[in-house]
Amino acid sequence: MMNFWTSDTYLRHSRIAQNGLDKAIEALSLKVAVDTRADVEKMLKKVNLLPQMNAKLDVLNSKMDAVLDLAVKHDKKDKLHDRRDSTLEQFSINAQDVEIEALPFASGGSASVYKASFDGIAVAVKQIDLKGVPHKQRQAMLSSFMTELDIMCRLSHPNLLHVYGAITEDPSSLKLVMSFAPDGSLRDLLDNSSEPLTSEVQVDYSVQLCRGMKHLHSKKVAHKDFKSLNVLMEGKLLKISDFNSSKEETGATMAGDAGNSDYGTPAWTAPEMFHGQAASPYPSDAYSLGVVLWEISTRKVPWQGKKIADIIAAVGFRHERPGEPTDSPIPQIQNAIRGCWEHKPEDRPTAQEVLQIVLGADLEADLPPPTQAAVSNRDEAIDDRVQRKNGSTSALPSQPLPDGWEEAVDPGSGATYYMHHASKSTQWDRPRPT
Repeated sequence: MMNFWTSDTYLRHSRIAQNGLDKAIEALSLKVAVDTRADVEKMLKKVNLLPQMNAKLDVLNSKMDAVLDLAVKHDKKDKLHDRRDSTLEQFSINAQDVEIEALPFASGGSASVYKASFDGIAVAVKQIDLKGVPHKQRQAMLSSFMTELDIMCRLSHPNLLHVYGAITEDPSSLKLVMSFAPDGSLRDLLDNSSEPLTSEVQVDYSVQLCRGMKHLHSKKVAHKDFKSLNVLMEGKLLKISDFNSSKEETGATMAGDAGNSDYGTPAWTAPEMFHGQAASPYPSDAYSLGVVLWEISTRKVPWQGKKIADIIAAVGFRHERPGEPTDSPIPQIQNAIRGCWEHKPEDRPTAQEVLQIVLGADLEADLPPPTQAAVSNRDEAIDDRVQRKNGSTSALPSQPLPDGWEEAVDPGSGATYYMHHASKSTQWDRPRPT
């Protein structure tokens, strides 16, 4: 048996078998290697396709987002139209209930304003003439009218003009019935004043406008054509009006000449509006508010006599303004104007912040400090006013200031004024104990 395992025949067949086995293993290894390489190459191709697939998915997602955005916009537009139709129906006024005077007391563009009587109450009727107006322009005027009606009927504030409703029975015109402001516009007052407004009146008017604008913005409405001509007077009460350019979205409005009888919207327009780059209309309103505050302080017409091109170049490119914040003699008004006139929209204060600045809130460091006498004798402050009796004068007896009040001096005029600690409001008259 041992001779078999060591025989030449066995050894020869064993080598043949081993060689065959080695070749089989080599062939199998080669096959595995080839298949593995092919699988790896396929996998690499798929990996290389991933960026292209991702790009295609991004495009598809972008298109889907655009479709969804368009659907949302259409839905909002439909809801807006439905709301405006509802507003028109709710605030529709019978023409027979309104007696309109024959002649208008104000007019501009295609609109005239008449004094009228609505069930015995004095009102103003803004009438937009549609006679002979081409269809496309008529549709634009109707849209503007509906915008103004929809916005004003939803707003209620002492410093915003109240609208009762609209008369739409006459196809030749549109009529907006609103409260009557018998004392003209703020611009009329400034033009007709022979003397500068007192500091008290300047602050009061500025506060009223800030409060009206604050309420407007709180309702997500931007005025977009704010100017002194659009502020009406009812005694000492200021009312912001003319919302036909107003939007609940961004946009730009430009019209007219700065030097004509309408003064021209560009004189109040923020610099970014000239570039068409306004991301939000609220800072643009803040700029216009600053111009009106400057008007109240100076009684001047902004950019009077200038052409639109001159205003665009000055405001939009040279960063110029119609005047200086220091044209106002009142420190907090200076600060308000300065903030409103910042060139970058994002640097301007909100209407709420402008109101706080005008009231003196959060500006204690900028306000003049109380006199030393007022600090040391705060509880025994002397009223520097005098009584006149029988042709003679005698000082009023000393009276302590009410809690929370502090005496201060205006460094510009040297006049004494009073500041309340909690509200940071100021006034010239000495507060009396309650």
